[in-house]
Amino acid sequence: DDSIKITSTYSAIYRDSSYYVFGLDTIKGVTYSSGEATKINGRYYLCSDNLYRLENKQWNLVNFPIESKHHFRKLVNHKNNTYYLSNEGFGRIDLENNRILDTILLKEKSEFFDVAWLENRAFVCNRDGYVYVFEEGKNISKIFIGSPVYDINISIDNKELILATKQGVYKLDLSNSIVTLIFPLYESLQSVFVDGVCMREEFQRKSDTFHLVT
Repeated sequence: DDSIKITSTYSAIYRDSSYYVFGLDTIKGVTYSSGEATKINGRYYLCSDNLYRLENKQWNLVNFPIESKHHFRKLVNHKNNTYYLSNEGFGRIDLENNRILDTILLKEKSEFFDVAWLENRAFVCNRDGYVYVFEEGKNISKIFIGSPVYDINISIDNKELILATKQGVYKLDLSNSIVTLIFPLYESLQSVFVDGVCMREEFQRKSDTFHLVT
């Protein structure tokens, strides 16, 4: 039911209706989330280091035939494949048979934060300050940003990536790979488009609170 909203937080996983701002009905089975809740092929999954599937109104651990060394952050469908993003890597996953099919990117000594698809290209960001570009049948390329990249957003016209990074919000022009700093905000965590206007979320260290800055 697309009216159901799942909000994953470090304190609990909440379930309510998209017509309400917030509810107090928690989903049992895991007490926190370090990643995203996603609906894949009609079923709900939660990335919370381990991978969980919503069954019988609670989160149940997905057991892999071979022990997974990944700390899951995000699942996303693209065409006929489901892809996972973990702290350690990016690749394909089979959710019907609970197995990781392959690992396209692997960075054991760094950390992946986000992935976004645009047409046939996947853009993956990392703590090492690069955005990696994956396209089936081509070599993986990377674009140097120079600051740990936490979040990838795609502009309304699909011509730019908006990157929230440790040093601020950057714009990456997809036609020429030119990177431009547009908002010098320390620890920018995420950006979102609202009515065509880019908004960004920053971390204010003094009060340890989050602010949405217009």
